[in-house]
Amino acid sequence: MRDPVERVISHYYYVLSKSCNQLHQQVTSQNISLKNFVSSGICLHTDNGQARLLSTLGAITDYGKGSAEMLESAKKNIQEHFAVVRLTEKFDATLILMQAKLNWKIPVYFKQNTTKNRPAKKDISRDTLKLIENYNELDIELYKYVQNIFEEQLNQHPFFKRELKNLRLINRVYQPPSKIYSFCRSTIHKLKVSIES
Repeated sequence: MRDPVERVISHYYYVLSKSCNQLHQQVTSQNISLKNFVSSGICLHTDNGQARLLSTLGAITDYGKGSAEMLESAKKNIQEHFAVVRLTEKFDATLILMQAKLNWKIPVYFKQNTTKNRPAKKDISRDTLKLIENYNELDIELYKYVQNIFEEQLNQHPFFKRELKNLRLINRVYQPPSKIYSFCRSTIHKLKVSIES
């Protein structure tokens, strides 16, 4: 899970920055603002998107019509079907928990799919933030619920701090190759696009 307000902001700027996104053309050609992107209903991800994805009711719930039942369904699915809950803001800690629960080796990862040049939450107008919060009340409650589970899981891990330090050290060593990988991937994508044009 991710902080719901941050998630919506990030999603909007991702749509703006990716011409391959199905909403990009509509959002850019109509100059749709973040506030209008949320209130328009053109994207279900902006209306309790995480509760929708985790609930058995999300796909059949109309925009702006989330319910306590949808939230409870999401919580029940988390309890019954997830060995580990993940918080984007605590990604490294999540990997340590997954390593312990799923018997992984020390995971190494490369950051990808990060939206560049997007404003920070503090730079978004208060009325836009309030609108996002209103459309994501269930996600906000679900996020708090998951944060509690996450903290409980961390408290049960005896060597967490040491393993977290090791993971961060290993990932610092492997990050330069990831930049080369990202550059190559981006270059290949640009070549494909120019060939297809």
